[in-house]
Amino acid sequence: MENKLQKSFSPRLTKLQTALWCAMALALTLVARTHGQSVLVGPPMIPAAPNAAGAGGDTNTGDTNQLDSASGSVSAAGAGGFENRNPFQWGPIILHPRVGYGLTYGTGLQSQPGQTSKSAINTVSAGLGLDLGHHWDLNYSAAAAFYSDRKFKNSVNHDLAIHGHTTYEDWGFNLSQSVAISSDPLVETAQQTDQQSYNTSLGASYQINSSLSAAVTAGQQLHSASGFTNSVGSSIDWSLSGSLNYEFGPGVSAGLGAGWGYSKVDIGPDNTYEDVSLNFNWAFARKLSLSLNGGAQIRQFIGSGQPSLVSPTFGATLNYHPFLFTTLYLSASRNLGASFFQNQVTENTTINIGLSQRLFKKYQLSASGGYGLSNYQDTSPGGAMGITGRSDTRTFFSASLSRSFLKRGTAALTYSKSENASNSRGYGYNSDQVGLSLSYSY
Repeated sequence: MENKLQKSFSPRLTKLQTALWCAMALALTLVARTHGQSVLVGPPMIPAAPNAAGAGGDTNTGDTNQLDSASGSVSAAGAGGFENRNPFQWGPIILHPRVGYGLTYGTGLQSQPGQTSKSAINTVSAGLGLDLGHHWDLNYSAAAAFYSDRKFKNSVNHDLAIHGHTTYEDWGFNLSQSVAISSDPLVETAQQTDQQSYNTSLGASYQINSSLSAAVTAGQQLHSASGFTNSVGSSIDWSLSGSLNYEFGPGVSAGLGAGWGYSKVDIGPDNTYEDVSLNFNWAFARKLSLSLNGGAQIRQFIGSGQPSLVSPTFGATLNYHPFLFTTLYLSASRNLGASFFQNQVTENTTINIGLSQRLFKKYQLSASGGYGLSNYQDTSPGGAMGITGRSDTRTFFSASLSRSFLKRGTAALTYSKSENASNSRGYGYNSDQVGLSLSYSY
């Protein structure tokens, strides 16, 4: 009887979760400011291959691209050769501790606008994940960075995220809180910048019928940035968004979203904004998935005398998994957000492409690259000193080769190259970075 109930409610709960995540994704696009783009390029961010567990009863041979004759994918059973048990589990409470060390050497790192340096960076990190039953999870990590060049200050970055979710009949509820504290060299400021962000999100979704669902999300973000000239200081952003989502069939859905937000800043005009977007999602046989959204944002600058700014927004993501251990990835996006500088907003357009491939059964190769364009728009007459009319174009490439050891450890070699060309003097750079990292986690 219990299995029948689970089978009956499982599709409905899946639709609720999908609707809720669509609304949360829209709410995130409404946030006026996110953590800035670091000059220190991390490892390639490639989506994981789809979970093939349960795809069939075939035994995995361990070949890199072994096709499953029944479904076109590879069964993951037996891939690791051992059972993945966590010794830090007490009933519904599961701990996931992790530690790591990284050594990076980079050139072209910006210590001040117009000043680039070379530095070795030793990073020691530790983190803890915590699963509290089926409804709550917590994740915390701290990373201490030590620079060999004294133009940079040593720092400790913190990231904390708490997430809870539950369902009741046709309703789904979601609550999240995150904290991010960092001090990294940023592309936008051309120097090491202290940042603090505190984000809160509360969402609810309702399954109207078997195909139609609705969701609403409210969010608050507190953010501050310091350590550079003409900083906007701190800001508070409140947002409210909603969406209607319709499922046409297995793997095909579309929706309409709209939102409103208000941003209050220390220095510069406060602003309000409205968003509207259409989205479409399609998945085919666990091999190909496509996600599209497009719309516009209208932003008004209170008491500035500047006209409203209307900016088109869009996002597109294409994932292709021809084999279990091969992933191809392409994405593009355009959004409007507040700048770190006084009296500025930025229009950001990015294109990314990536590849992930297992090699010789034991190694993982990942690579990604892309292009970005950032245009700075004034929100009051005069804008920020030296920043008015700034436009940046950025290209970047990152690759890593990793191998697991002792079942839970990972060693990786990384290389990255990034270049930023700006029409504002002092904000361009050309950086090469090589690194080695070791990590162990449960």
